[in-house]
Order: sequence, then C-alpha cells, then structure tokens
Amino acid sequence: MSKWCFHPFGVVALIALLVGCVPVEVREDAAGGWVAIPPGSTLTLNRPVQVPQDRARVFFLSGRVRPAGANAGPSCGLEVRTMSREGAQTIAPQTFRIVRVQDLWTQVARLRRAGPVRFQLAQSTDGGGGTPLIQEGYHLWLSGPDTNVMRLTCLGMLDDMWRARAITLEEIRSALGTVATLEIAGGP
Repeated sequence: MSKWCFHPFGVVALIALLVGCVPVEVREDAAGGWVAIPPGSTLTLNRPVQVPQDRARVFFLSGRVRPAGANAGPSCGLEVRTMSREGAQTIAPQTFRIVRVQDLWTQVARLRRAGPVRFQLAQSTDGGGGTPLIQEGYHLWLSGPDTNVMRLTCLGMLDDMWRARAITLEEIRSALGTVATLEIAGGP
C-alpha cells in the first residue's frame, strides 16, 4: 500500500483553493491585453444614485443611470443588500474599495411575442432550439461607508452562447460614464 493517500474531498478542496488564488483578469478593450482588477481598486460614485423602490439594483448604460437595462448592452448594475419598500433609496457620492472580483456567466430567457403560425423544421435553430442566450461579465464586490451597497455587476452584450464575450474595461468605463469612476490599483 502506498504511503501517499489523498481523500477525494481533500483533492477537490485543494484545487478550489488554488483556483481561487488566481486573480480574475478583464480585457482592456476588444483587441487589447488583459488586466487584473486587484483588491484595493476603487469605485467612486461621483453623484447621488437612486435605486428604485422594490428593486435591488440600478443600472449604468452609456453613462446614464437607468432603473433597468442589464440586457440592453454592455452595462453595469450597482446592487444593494436590502431593497426599500417605502420609496427609492439614495446612495450618496462615496468611494468603495473593491475587495474581490468574480467571473460571471448568466443565461437569459427571451420572451417571444405571439405571431403568426408558420412552418418550421424540427432541426431549425431560429425557433425553440439552438444555443441559449447568455451574458458574460464580472461581479466586483464592494466595501465602503454605505454597507448596504453590495457589488457592481458588469455584463457584456446578450448573445448566443458561441458569440458571447465578457464586457471589457473600456466598456465598463463607458457604461459608468461620469456617474462613477473605476480606478484600478497599480494599473490603467
């Protein structure tokens, strides 16, 4: 019998620990290199932002604040831990430290409007089959004065699985516009 014996759960835990130590990298732009967003990077809200009543997030799209918009294009959503049932919540201008970055992949269902009945081959991908629509991106977990603010989630375009790609650093900054500023510790 070998003197080296590993428990299967121990091996899985070791792999998870090693993978968890690898920093998540974000592409700078569509043709650029990759850059890590290390802990200590910051997100600064440059003006007050309102999260609508009964909502957990507010969205940034093309430099504008919107109550919805995760599927409308490269966008970011600022998320709170507790929703308000008595009106909109205002998040004051402040700086949050980014404490962790996490890859994100999400499948999005599409609701098709009723239309005329038409003939379709069972193997056709333009109807009920084919690849799912997904968005790729990142969770940027935040720590700051307002402890109700949890994270900034930034997603790329909603697309077929085989064409989808994660949002770039350039697209994140474009989505935030002048409303918020993302500063990478020791980087671009």
